[in-house]
Amino acid sequence: MPRSRLVCGGCGQIRAGTGIRGKDCGVAICDACIVGLATCVLLTDEDAAAMAWCIDACTADGDCFTLPATVDCVEAWHRALPRDDVLEATATDAAKPAPPSCEFSDSCDNPATRVCINCDSTKFCDDCWAIVHRHSKKLAAHVPKTLAEAGGAMATENCAKHSMPRVWWCADELRLVCLACRDACATRKHTVSHMADQRAMLLGEVEAAAPGLANASTVAAAEIAACDRLAAEIDAGEAAFNAGVAAHKRALLAASRKSRLATFALQRTILLCGARPSHSVALLPPTRWRTVSTCGPPQGLSQLRLRQVTQPCNSSRTLHS
Repeated sequence: MPRSRLVCGGCGQIRAGTGIRGKDCGVAICDACIVGLATCVLLTDEDAAAMAWCIDACTADGDCFTLPATVDCVEAWHRALPRDDVLEATATDAAKPAPPSCEFSDSCDNPATRVCINCDSTKFCDDCWAIVHRHSKKLAAHVPKTLAEAGGAMATENCAKHSMPRVWWCADELRLVCLACRDACATRKHTVSHMADQRAMLLGEVEAAAPGLANASTVAAAEIAACDRLAAEIDAGEAAFNAGVAAHKRALLAASRKSRLATFALQRTILLCGARPSHSVALLPPTRWRTVSTCGPPQGLSQLRLRQVTQPCNSSRTLHS
């Protein structure tokens, strides 16, 4: 059964023992609401006796119940109303309190296993108890109680030594003490204050720190936004830089290829014209050639003899490729 079907239409809560539904609307109504609302209607409206009625949350025509004749008959009228056993059992199970969780830290969701009366009846899980009590010489003497043993024990439980209410807080021993223990702490020059004063002081500190925390939150949000903008600018600059580097690389490669082609064309022209180059020129034909000119300066291609060789020639009049 969904929880929305268990919620009382009068108080908006899930209460144990809720077993009444509107005859036409089907809205769940707890015992306290149906008795209280019916009584209020009869007290405020003299003509409401024996008339059709339902709570304001009714989704039908509002005639799910017939009111009793007088206010004195409300209890008997309530006991005679038909009850939904399934609704009552389900609502009772859903209304059971959740198991207590650890109260030492807001970030701890572990179930509580013990209570320390000396620590303002705070509930601890096993891990938090070890953190607080086993690593402190002052708190190591605290004796825990199980949840069943603690029951409804209050922080003002009487002192085991003097049987007096423990309503004083010793800041040096970090525990509540009674009036007699307070005098003993005072002789040891401990700082002792009343529990109400200590609570008021802590609440004052929290309230005083609230504006600063709100301001710090605003400043942090602004700084985070500025960091996000700076990160976006850095990313955009990095992308532009990478694009520029890639474009420059492509331009260099194109210029290098163009230069190689121009050099090869110049070398070919020199070779065909028979001119003697002033420096060594590298050609890239598939095989090696040696050019041997006749005696005297070259007069043209007709005076050149080309012979293919398998080994390079060291002659000063030889072009290697």
